[in-house]
Amino acid sequence: AAPPFPWRYIPGREDLDKPPSPADPPSPQRTAIEESPAGSVLVIGTEGNLRSGTLGDILALRLKVRGLAGVLSDGAMRDSPVIGKFDFPVYCAAAAAPPSMANLRPVETQVPLGVCGVPVYPGDVVVADEDGAVIVPRPLADEVARDSFEQERLEKFVAIRIGKGHPIEGTYPPTDETQKLYQAWIKAGEPAGG
Repeated sequence: AAPPFPWRYIPGREDLDKPPSPADPPSPQRTAIEESPAGSVLVIGTEGNLRSGTLGDILALRLKVRGLAGVLSDGAMRDSPVIGKFDFPVYCAAAAAPPSMANLRPVETQVPLGVCGVPVYPGDVVVADEDGAVIVPRPLADEVARDSFEQERLEKFVAIRIGKGHPIEGTYPPTDETQKLYQAWIKAGEPAGG
């Protein structure tokens, strides 16, 4: 779990969006790459634009070296085979070869944005694993963490029972009897064998 650093793109315009040069003033892209705090997740909103990559391997490597927790984008990534070899979680909607300036314009950071129809506010919490990512509003974070822990623990117990040959019926979802066995399992220190 980590706080988001939101970064918003809008569709690009050919007359305004040119490849960057060293003489250019800092752009929202450079700001996002260099100022997103260590431990945060760079959350990139592109309005679902999949025609160009929001980051490539070099920028993703910079984020990794700076200590970010990962990247979440509703857009595409360039160099995805290389990024996939990093020990750095990157969640995106697609892969695309063109660079961001081909179709996207970075406009601002640290603002509310929508990613895949989900609102993301600075201060929220990003939780991600191999199955995907969710955004948890900060005021609900403690409650969601408690409920998630309890659900994981219950599913661990259920998996032990199913692994021992118990049928799904009455086990998952648990009946009152299974709930009693579950509470006894917790009291016994959650033994691996059930």
